[in-house]
Amino acid sequence: MPLNKATNAALERQRLLKPFHIRLILAAVLIVSLIVAGKITGAHQYFTPDKVQDLVGNAGIWGYVLFIVIFSMGELIHVFGLIFVAAGVYAFGKTAGLVLGIVGGDDRGLCQFPCYADRGRPGLYPDRQALGSQDAAEA
Repeated sequence: MPLNKATNAALERQRLLKPFHIRLILAAVLIVSLIVAGKITGAHQYFTPDKVQDLVGNAGIWGYVLFIVIFSMGELIHVFGLIFVAAGVYAFGKTAGLVLGIVGGDDRGLCQFPCYADRGRPGLYPDRQALGSQDAAEA
């Protein structure tokens, strides 16, 4: 029985999203494993907000710079920005963490553009060619 166009599109979308579900499950397993390992080894007592803020405060300006660089590079491995904002608030406090989250998010966007622009990669819309690619010019 031939499938209609909408069904084919839904099946294709499901095929494209399957790796996302696998990555989500692997991320959850990693987080749970880190929490369990921290509890077993006793390392969780070194990651209290006060101790982390003291560590970051002792790093001076380099703590801020390193956070923004890591936030920006997180785009290349597709880590959600909200995770970095939460880590910034945890490490730097509410106000400084929020400001660093905004600055890091802006830098993340600036890092994203040269990495993905005009490379012929599908980006957000896998069924479309990237603007400016050779294939899109021929179509």
